[in-house]
Amino acid sequence: MHITNRRSNRSAALISLAALTTNAALPSTWAIADATPRIVGGVDAPPGEYPFFASWAKSCGASVIHDDILLTAAHCGPISDDQVVVGAYTRGESHESSPVRSATRRVQKRIPHPDFDSVKWQNDFMLLKLFGPVPDWIPRIQLNTDPTVPADGSDVTAIGLGRLDENGNLGFPTVLQQVNVSVVPYEMCNSDSMYRGFIDNATMICAGDETGERDACFGDSGGPLLQESADGTWTQIGVVSFGVGCARPERPGVYSRISLAHEWIQESICEHSSTPPSTCSDAPSRSLRTRDFTKVKKKARESSMARARSLPMPDYIP
Repeated sequence: MHITNRRSNRSAALISLAALTTNAALPSTWAIADATPRIVGGVDAPPGEYPFFASWAKSCGASVIHDDILLTAAHCGPISDDQVVVGAYTRGESHESSPVRSATRRVQKRIPHPDFDSVKWQNDFMLLKLFGPVPDWIPRIQLNTDPTVPADGSDVTAIGLGRLDENGNLGFPTVLQQVNVSVVPYEMCNSDSMYRGFIDNATMICAGDETGERDACFGDSGGPLLQESADGTWTQIGVVSFGVGCARPERPGVYSRISLAHEWIQESICEHSSTPPSTCSDAPSRSLRTRDFTKVKKKARESSMARARSLPMPDYIP
């Protein structure tokens, strides 16, 4: 069995995990009702429903969280292209004058979470500092700060422009996809029949479908996992990170938990944004730690070699 990241694919990157090398028998059904995950089995998103969504080089998703800052996954870092489309709804070029407006921006700086672990897949977060702000008509998504959210079994939504199936037979969608997913309890997701102790509840959220019909897939990495409030507004609770293939029964998708990284995100915005929020302190935070992505890649290579695992980093991200 292999854990796969959700980056867009020319040559699928596979991370072999010693804890998951044996295929154990899987239960015929899940213990939670109406579970649903990933962006296989989704539907076309309503035009303009997710204007904060961004597409990075058609390889990863991201979300607009500040004037010139996007949030994505750290494992998307090796993407060589610096072009992002904010407000993305199609896989094509940006359209500032069309009914669903979008705009192209360039990435100035990549800021991975200092504790990103490419072997354990913990803290899979990265911020993208842009050359200049996004247009005023692009809203910023609200980030969750409550560690008790989401509740087990609650409905959440993943969005993205990634593959429509694991093998690539259906290709990529022409417009943004959305899929409703349900949160899988930590004890179940970490059980011997699923991820066998690999899941870190503090940094990860599991969301899955008992029939294996819905999931995020290659090309959805870095995109937001969302929860809708009673008044219809969206809050981002996670970032698409990894899974076992795409839409497999008893193999839920795994998302990086926003609430754990919220403080680091806010401190990083204060340090790196050209227009920091008024809530930022003039004094630099002692707890703020950032590092150059070249060091992250070096550590990832060393960790993978030491554990006989590989993390291929092609120019077009798998």
